[in-house]
Amino acid sequence: MTKKNSLIYIIIVFLLPALVAAGCGSKESSMGTVVADGIPPEIAKVAVGVLDAYMSADWAALYDYIHVDIQGTVTKEDFIRLRTEARNRIKLKYQGYRIEKLKFIKTWRDPANQELLFNNVAEITYTVTVEGSKGIQEIKSNLYLAKGPDGKWAYLWPKN
Repeated sequence: MTKKNSLIYIIIVFLLPALVAAGCGSKESSMGTVVADGIPPEIAKVAVGVLDAYMSADWAALYDYIHVDIQGTVTKEDFIRLRTEARNRIKLKYQGYRIEKLKFIKTWRDPANQELLFNNVAEITYTVTVEGSKGIQEIKSNLYLAKGPDGKWAYLWPKN
């Protein structure tokens, strides 16, 4: 291997992954939305997936992110119907969102089913930009994730 080829090899194998990882602090979703630094990739990926599905009204995709214990309380068909009916009542155009911070909380209880209690929950604070009858507004909210039986983060969908 020549010196030139050795240098290219070193760049590709060692430096490129480090450069890519260094740029991962602030992530962008498919909707052009920025995710704050410091949010672990496995949590950011689920939060972005949940918010992207919500904004694009892809209820089947959103359902797939829901924690299995909550999926046990509503079928996919009923979930899609409920979300479609709710979206039809809301006359907002979603323009984007920012995932701003992560905080871990001890427990989260499903407001619609007090028997469902989740421990070691990731609370994601985000701001969504919408356009409606009052013009463009920013609305701050939270979403919650907990690990499922498979060890992967899943969305805690509040039914109410």
